[in-house]
Amino acid sequence: TITEDSLRTDKLSISLLGNYVDPVFGTSRADIYSQIRISSNNVDFGELNELEVDSVVLSLMYSNSVDPYGNLGSQRFSVNEIIGDFSFDSSYYSSQTIDLDPANLILSGHEYQQIDLDSYVHIEGDSIAPQLRIPLRNELGNRFFEMASEGNLVDNTSFIEEFKGINISSSTIDGAVLPIDLVNANSKVTLYYRKTGSVMDTLAFDFFINTNCARYSHIGHSFSS
Repeated sequence: TITEDSLRTDKLSISLLGNYVDPVFGTSRADIYSQIRISSNNVDFGELNELEVDSVVLSLMYSNSVDPYGNLGSQRFSVNEIIGDFSFDSSYYSSQTIDLDPANLILSGHEYQQIDLDSYVHIEGDSIAPQLRIPLRNELGNRFFEMASEGNLVDNTSFIEEFKGINISSSTIDGAVLPIDLVNANSKVTLYYRKTGSVMDTLAFDFFINTNCARYSHIGHSFSS
């Protein structure tokens, strides 16, 4: 159902994430729905019994072209798998929701994240502009391994049929609404892994969020603060 005051929020350059309470205008809430895409075709990680997940990280770049508003403290986030229909060819509006798996994919103990819009992060020797980095459960990485072994990472069509995307939301009521640059090359899910028992450096595989992904912001507003 689409309400009359709903606006199209799909395929925009900036997506909104978070919750904010204004003493006059009430509460605003914004969460993100997005597909992710494999960064190469015919993905083959190797034999399942020889693979070990090191970590899985969701990286979301803050936009430097739009200011956040609200209280820039820590927020409690949730990342959930989309299980309802979600298509790049469809239009999505601010009032729309899609069915989600209720299990939070965030690694236990890392639901609260401090919002830091000023500090660069250092990853594998590179200095990258401020971003929100959320550790996800290793079980997701193991699922990606299984999908590859079953032929579901042959191409993005096969992958998206099996894994429709993610929803990112905050349950902190009086926090901040953050502008997220989803189509920045550094907004992605990264699987870090190694061969079991290997002393070699950890390998990485990226699942990109880009202009080929269905994506939109769901935005709600209550005039009671």
